[in-house]
Amino acid sequence: RDPEMSRGLGDVYKRQVSSDYGDSLDVHPRNKKPVGERLGRWALNKTYGYTSLVPSGPLFRKAEFRDWEVLITFDYGEGMRSSDNGPIRAFEVAEVEGLYYPATAEVLEDGLMRVFCEFVKSPRYVRYGWRPYSNGNLVNRENLPASTFRVGIP
Repeated sequence: RDPEMSRGLGDVYKRQVSSDYGDSLDVHPRNKKPVGERLGRWALNKTYGYTSLVPSGPLFRKAEFRDWEVLITFDYGEGMRSSDNGPIRAFEVAEVEGLYYPATAEVLEDGLMRVFCEFVKSPRYVRYGWRPYSNGNLVNRENLPASTFRVGIP
């Protein structure tokens, strides 16, 4: 997931999420048109100046680790919600890398989310959609899905 970002390509291309069009047995979506439209949104916004067009789903910006919770800030997080009107899924927190627990995620305001778990007193790591096939359902007002991420404090 992160090779493009670690090589610096993320600054140029970012990433457009396509997992909501794939399935658990084939991560490559058969329906390519929506993925191309998402890439086009990024180009129109960033290259051609269509600033009123939201270029992406919520993109992780920063995390503030506190006792019992993590506050997460997203770019393009206006109108964040679950895509299926259910609880937001696929967030996990940990005190120790590798020992993650499913977490509850609540949108506090546009672009700001609270993530917590009763079993993790001092979270040091948080991740979203970090499975071979994610059932993540976080979207923004344009119904564009959030990108997967993981972050921690050493």
